[in-house]
Amino acid sequence: MELKDRIKDCIKKSSDYATVAEKTGIGRSTLERWAAGKNEPKLSDLMKIADATNSDAIHLAFGDLVEKTNENEVLVLSAMKRMGEDELRTAMDVIKALVIKSNVRKEL
Repeated sequence: MELKDRIKDCIKKSSDYATVAEKTGIGRSTLERWAAGKNEPKLSDLMKIADATNSDAIHLAFGDLVEKTNENEVLVLSAMKRMGEDELRTAMDVIKALVIKSNVRKEL
């Protein structure tokens, strides 16, 4: 399931866009754009949505990836849930760099 679909399901199962917007401080139109796949939220915004909708933040952010993880990956994801916005941004930059490095190796 894609991120946009997880966002949409999360919001619809708990309430509606207006209620989640009020609880998170994120604009309703922004939530709707994310649910339509027009933009992607920051990890910190996904955490806000998960908190407001009583959803699993790890599943919301990473979807089926969580089902395929090993114990160390789960620990990393759990730690990311407790990070501040700046720490999350740094962690995501590192993860993106590792993914790029991994993809380059596969192509060689």
